[in-house]
Amino acid sequence: MTKQHLRDIVFRYFLFLVGIFTISLGIAFSTSSGLGTTPLASLPYTLSLGFAPSMGTFMMLLNITCFLIQLALLRKRFPKAWVLQLPAAVIFGWMTDFSNYLLSWFEPANYGMQLACLAAGIVLVAAGLSIEVSANTIMLSVDGLVKAIVMVTEKNFGKIKVGLDVTLVTLSIVCSFVLIGGIEGIREGTVLAALLVGTLSRVFTPLITGQLPKREKTKVLPTNFAAQDASD
Repeated sequence: MTKQHLRDIVFRYFLFLVGIFTISLGIAFSTSSGLGTTPLASLPYTLSLGFAPSMGTFMMLLNITCFLIQLALLRKRFPKAWVLQLPAAVIFGWMTDFSNYLLSWFEPANYGMQLACLAAGIVLVAAGLSIEVSANTIMLSVDGLVKAIVMVTEKNFGKIKVGLDVTLVTLSIVCSFVLIGGIEGIREGTVLAALLVGTLSRVFTPLITGQLPKREKTKVLPTNFAAQDASD
């Protein structure tokens, strides 16, 4: 391995961390808006309202669960490099709590400010997802599960992604009724995030990738595949 190749690997994983931190900030903004969090964060957010562990802890557990499902689905076909999804799950969980802490003081005073906060969250999640894809390394386990299902079923990535988002939101609604007696965290912002994040990420990804120095591609995650239809 040459020094240039090593620098390239370090740079790409650093870019991945920047991407998932940006996603965590977007989730924090969306949650703080009070108009509903993103589909990805909906279940962890609801569970954090009913139990002691934080939203970030449940986010970590969600990603670990998705990792284990990938193992069960792919078995011998499971790429060894995807094991790095486990430390990524822990780091992303911590980032989620840290981002929520950074915005814990913020309470939008009116609906206009709520919409602005939600818009910032959607843009940040889309930008973070685009950065993560541009890094061309691994994925968060939730997106890894989508790819694993695609590998097994040969179905469309976008349709599987939408199906998983709907599943997470549905589970969130059920848990919300059971734990709280009503719906919390699922509002118009959740729908807007589901509709807009994927569209914006498809706009941002080529712009971000075009600004990066050319580097050797990895077989871990083909960029064009992950960018097909990603929406958190």
